[in-house]
Amino acid sequence: MNFQFGQIFGKGFVGIGTMLVACICYGLAGQLTKRFLSEVSVLTITTFTLLTGAIIGLIGMLITEPFKLDLLIHPLPILAIVGLGCFGSGLGQLIYFYINKNGGPELAATVTYLIPASAMVWGYLLLGETITPNVVIGLLIIFTGVYLSSRKSKGKTPHVTLVSNKQN
Repeated sequence: MNFQFGQIFGKGFVGIGTMLVACICYGLAGQLTKRFLSEVSVLTITTFTLLTGAIIGLIGMLITEPFKLDLLIHPLPILAIVGLGCFGSGLGQLIYFYINKNGGPELAATVTYLIPASAMVWGYLLLGETITPNVVIGLLIIFTGVYLSSRKSKGKTPHVTLVSNKQN
């Protein structure tokens, strides 16, 4: 399916809307975690983050799709859930919160921009998904934005105004 900008408010609005909400949550999570959870261990934060996400995801799944018990019999879905959950999300969240704690939310946020590239590679390798020009253009836009927002400006010094409170 090719994305057409004009269809943003069509049938796919729920998907697009949830992606926008996720972006807002990523931005808030880093700042709020640094401010309010700086004394909590990375493992504790990661555990509760993933448990909360799993519960919310399970509720969403039960609301939108009928539960198929026969999927739990086959090992592939279980391996996919454990593999993506533990090694994908689990390790990724541990790294994210470690960087957030030790380097700051702005640095940690740059890690999340690798998720689309990772999803593209795994989709291609494991699911046989095609890599379309739109996907490549999207990745280039993401990486260009990361580069532009994280580069240091050269030759500019901050303008400082000194105010004296001395009275003669």
